[in-house]
Amino acid sequence: LTVRLAGLACQDEDGALVGVRALQKFAGEATVTRTLGPRGRVTRAFDLRFELDFQAKIGEELYAGRLAFSDVSSAADPDEYEVSADFDTGPEEGSEAQMTL
Repeated sequence: LTVRLAGLACQDEDGALVGVRALQKFAGEATVTRTLGPRGRVTRAFDLRFELDFQAKIGEELYAGRLAFSDVSSAADPDEYEVSADFDTGPEEGSEAQMTL
């Protein structure tokens, strides 16, 4: 998982970029089950908690910190995942960069 996450990045239409530097903490459970038969069905269930170190570039400014995913579950829609950000170097309060992040 560390290999798959480190280096992962995404960019929005305005050019703001966020990349994962490292997986710091990881806990939880995951299972894969398959029903028998010619049309066997695979079910994946998971309940995870993890922290990622990230770096972001908005305009010419660089920011860094951690994203804490406290409840990532197969029973929840990705829009419902609980995520908090802690900045080592972050944007000023109320700035456009803060709104982007």
